[in-house]
Amino acid sequence: MEIRHSSDVNSSESVANSSRFVEDLPQTVSVNLNGDTGQAFDTLGKGDASTSFFMPFPTTAASPWLAETRTLMWDWIDELGLAPAPAARQHVSRTNPELLAARWYPSAARGYLPLLAEFCAWGFIVDDEFDEGALGHSAVLAGQAVGELCTVLDNGSVAAASPLGAALGDLWKRATLGRSQGWCRQFAANIKGWLVTYHRTALERETDFLPGVEEFREYRQFAVAMHMFMDLAEPVMGIDLPDRVRYASAILDMRRATAEHVALFNDIVSARKERGHGFDYNLVLAIERITQCGTVDAIHRANSIVTGVVHNFLDARRRMPAELSAAGCDRETITRAQTYADALVRLIRGDLDWHLETQRYTHPEELGVGLPEYVPDLFGLRTSGPAHTRARRAT
Repeated sequence: MEIRHSSDVNSSESVANSSRFVEDLPQTVSVNLNGDTGQAFDTLGKGDASTSFFMPFPTTAASPWLAETRTLMWDWIDELGLAPAPAARQHVSRTNPELLAARWYPSAARGYLPLLAEFCAWGFIVDDEFDEGALGHSAVLAGQAVGELCTVLDNGSVAAASPLGAALGDLWKRATLGRSQGWCRQFAANIKGWLVTYHRTALERETDFLPGVEEFREYRQFAVAMHMFMDLAEPVMGIDLPDRVRYASAILDMRRATAEHVALFNDIVSARKERGHGFDYNLVLAIERITQCGTVDAIHRANSIVTGVVHNFLDARRRMPAELSAAGCDRETITRAQTYADALVRLIRGDLDWHLETQRYTHPEELGVGLPEYVPDLFGLRTSGPAHTRARRAT
């Protein structure tokens, strides 16, 4: 990976002329999308395939508590039985959820980072149960699994019927301790909003429906699970925003931009792999299908969308103080909102850095016919179904 200041004068002038907020001079992150190069993202196949992504936010070192958190996270995974077989353990290890938590939340307290890493690990394991297991091929099974997890959010661990349900009950109890009713209400809604996308995807796959680009973008901002992880940024930063701040237009726009960047950047770096696995819920593949263009052109168009998403974030961040002031927020409240915006910046940049480090995407496992060994059927709902075709939403 190469990080450099952009030499595109027109781009820089465009940012300046529109009065957009920038951290410093515009930067780009250069990513090799070629399987023969240092990074194994093989979106473009063979040849010179370096693509520059607009990224005005500087990288930040991961949390110093990473090694300790890794040990505690695995103790929790083992206690809950979430990776019962060697193949499942290897897959979680290759994903490196503890590194993602350490990149997303570099300032998290020593005692809080393990909870964040465990939430990340749980999210990935749930994702694989649907997207790489039998549940993603059956709307009935997906609905049963999603129903269990939603019931746990409403009634606690007593409603759990699976290890994943029990794990969610534990995470929920610990994450909501001492939090306001407003925060807990939003957190529950965002977890459910993510979970129901699995049922939607199963339904659409069974009926051969594929959304258009704008429909897809709306779907992806929820399917990527980022809204619940944006909620967790509040306790990390030691704040509890009032509802009039959480639901302010500028805050909602920053949240959407954060979720979209995480989702759509992942779509770009994993498009070739997704094509090989027959999964069409990918921005690059959707652009190819709708416009009948080639992969290189689709990558450029997708990258333009991702660049626009960054500018959407910058615009929302710039207008946020005036908007909150007009809503009657005092200076202290606006300062807390700015602290939250800083946390979203860390999520965007930390996610990009993690993508370049995790083997989940740089060197994904080869999949054959049938369900992969690393999906352990933790919901206990597996039935015989069609030959497996991997379906990913990139949490």
